[in-house]
Parts: sequence; C-alpha cells; structure tokens
Amino acid sequence: MKVEPEQALVRINPEYEDQLAGSIGLELAFSPTVSIQGADSIVEKLGYFPPFHYDRITAANMTKDQITLTIELSYASVLVPKSPDLEPSAEAPVIPGAPVKDVPRYAVTFTFLETKEHVLTPVETENIILQLDFRYEEADMVVDIDALTGLSGSFLCRGIQAEIKELNE
Repeated sequence: MKVEPEQALVRINPEYEDQLAGSIGLELAFSPTVSIQGADSIVEKLGYFPPFHYDRITAANMTKDQITLTIELSYASVLVPKSPDLEPSAEAPVIPGAPVKDVPRYAVTFTFLETKEHVLTPVETENIILQLDFRYEEADMVVDIDALTGLSGSFLCRGIQAEIKELNE
C-alpha cells in the first residue's frame, strides 16, 4: 500500500480482483492533530483538543476566501479532566476551591484558508457555540458551527490553522 496526497495505491492478489472490484472505498478521517496546523500546541497546553461547546466567539473576520474566528474557552473547557485519547472526559469538570480568577483563561484563534460556499448567519453581540464540527468532503474540509446564540452556519476550506493564547498573561 502506498498513500500520497492525490492517490492511494493498494496492491491485491489477482485472484481477489473480482471480489474486491468496486468495493474498496477510502474515507478521510478528520483528526485535529493531523488536519489542523497548530492543534498540537492546543493539546500540549490543555491536555486535549476542546470540543468548543458553550465557548464564546469574541472576534470574527470574514473575507471572500478567508475566515478568522477567535474563540474564548469557558472555564469548563479549560478545567475538563484530561483523557489519553484527546477527547474530553465524560466526568464533569471539577471547579477548584480557588477563585475563578485563578483559573487560566485561553482563546483559540482559527484561520480558515481558501474558504468557499459560506452559509453563515451574521455575527451578533453574543456568539456562543453549541457545537463546532469538522469533517472532510472530498479534498475540502467542512466546518459546521451550531450556535446557542449568534454566528452559525457552515463553509468549506482548504486548510485550518489554530493558535492558542493565554489571556491572563
């Protein structure tokens, strides 16, 4: 088997050709640490890649072919227990006895490159994400934003860059 950016080569024995013809399918799985440039630094800082549930979009810049979103993480996103598979633990976050001001605050800035097919609602004064999903559709990445309030919708892009910044610094 040989995998390249534009093709995958699978070698099979000729005796299985008739059985396998038309039944081999490939699907790109979306993995933040593979598909998003800079996701490793987010995992390094938080211990996992956050799901961005109930987090607030604090800045949005949209042009014809690029979208930049800054998302401030909620305390629950920052404090969620870490798990080895980079997913949030099923356990409820433990809010420490220390005042909330001692909990580090982070913002993640996403830059979506070569965007197209924007179907987005307007940015409002309050933009809280219910769910942020990423997936592949052929060579493009699909970004779906479901909102509790404010900006929602979807678009396609060719690349995603992410950067995490501590706000308490």
